Amino acid sequence: MGPISEVAGWQDLSDNLPLGNGWMHSGIAVNENGTIYCAHPEGNALVAIKPNGETQVIRTALTEHHAIQLCSDGSELAIADPGHRMYFNVETSDYEGHQGAGRAVIIDASTGQINLELKQPSIEAYREVSWSPTSIAVDDSLDGASDIWVADGYATSLIHKFSAEGKYLFSIDGKESGTKFDCPHGITIIRLGNTFNLFVADRANHRIVVLNETGNYVKDFGAEFLDSPSSIARVGDHIFVTELFGGVAEFSLEGKFIRTLEKARTRSQEEAKWPNSPDSSGLSTRPQVSPGEFNSPHGISEYNGRLYVTEWFIGGRLLCIDPSII
Repeated sequence: MGPISEVAGWQDLSDNLPLGNGWMHSGIAVNENGTIYCAHPEGNALVAIKPNGETQVIRTALTEHHAIQLCSDGSELAIADPGHRMYFNVETSDYEGHQGAGRAVIIDASTGQINLELKQPSIEAYREVSWSPTSIAVDDSLDGASDIWVADGYATSLIHKFSAEGKYLFSIDGKESGTKFDCPHGITIIRLGNTFNLFVADRANHRIVVLNETGNYVKDFGAEFLDSPSSIARVGDHIFVTELFGGVAEFSLEGKFIRTLEKARTRSQEEAKWPNSPDSSGLSTRPQVSPGEFNSPHGISEYNGRLYVTEWFIGGRLLCIDPSII
């Protein structure tokens, strides 16, 4: 599917992405057959990449596929679309932001057709703003009730719970932890035996928060080690957390910090035009990236013990990482 890197355990699959000027801001999911689903760098579509490298473009009615989760038997995908996209302006030769309607949907994985759309809750928090969903999680395990959780990381910093049919149930602001959420960017459901846990990457508070199925606070961890937690994936008894500012952190399920996968960060988010780089005219251009080094990791998923990671910049990057080797 992609060339093997000289860095052990590190494979760059970006050659399987469509070329273009798009600024990729993608989630990622991998089905039981090894097919990867991620956002098309140009927006308004998904890319399905089979293990043999065959690529299918699946057009959708969404602006961005910011978070992606497989549902049930893999025939459906849950998508969080914040409605925000950076696009290339041919008149200025630089990138500008577009903000459309935020959406949270369940789509057909083969056609992109919307099977269920969740409505923005009719609550006071949305009197003057519209939601901008950043993550979605469906509790469709054997013990689950198919409830749907949506994180509105970009507008209100609330997490909402819906029934399987899309009925709004309640919202959580995180204050029970002692600190309200501040950009709960990524959520994922992890069951320990029969115990439900919603793990929240609370980005601006630099922590992981764990909630139970009724939305009550269980614990939080990681604030001493994290600076920009964005998405979470489980591998065995550990979780891996993308750090948008340039890393992937590993914790035990209990919250003990293990390590960061990168040796050192070679860039700072304070650099001009980060996560991209300035060209000779000071305009945004795709950054130079190297094997074994992260630039701006965003989405993360697990398949057969390996991590699949997307990176947020012009053209995007798609990586397969074996944490047992790195």
